[in-house]
Amino acid sequence: MQLVDDDEVYEVDQDYLGPPGRYIGRFKYRSLMVFPVLFILATIAARQLGVGLGLFSLAWTGVLAAWVTRQVISRVTYERPLGSLFATFWHELSAPRLPRRPDGRSGVRPVKVRRTT
Repeated sequence: MQLVDDDEVYEVDQDYLGPPGRYIGRFKYRSLMVFPVLFILATIAARQLGVGLGLFSLAWTGVLAAWVTRQVISRVTYERPLGSLFATFWHELSAPRLPRRPDGRSGVRPVKVRRTT
């Protein structure tokens, strides 16, 4: 088990404070690599869905990518790296499921409950 260091210098080292002389906000160094990938994937997905390539659509794509980046980075720690998060996501998608019946319902039948009182 790894304990979190409460040293203030260590906390600052994890955050990017912007270029020298300018403050653009604090964000984690990990998000510098995640956001561009998510932004490009979101832009490709928007183009495949037929959304035009304009300033408004790019702005909303950026907002969506920033939100997803924030959600992903909030779940990444030293004990759970980014790769394991994506592996878990992939395993959840590709897990075997019960076969569906022809009428669209799942293969499990509901259990009949008897009243005993």
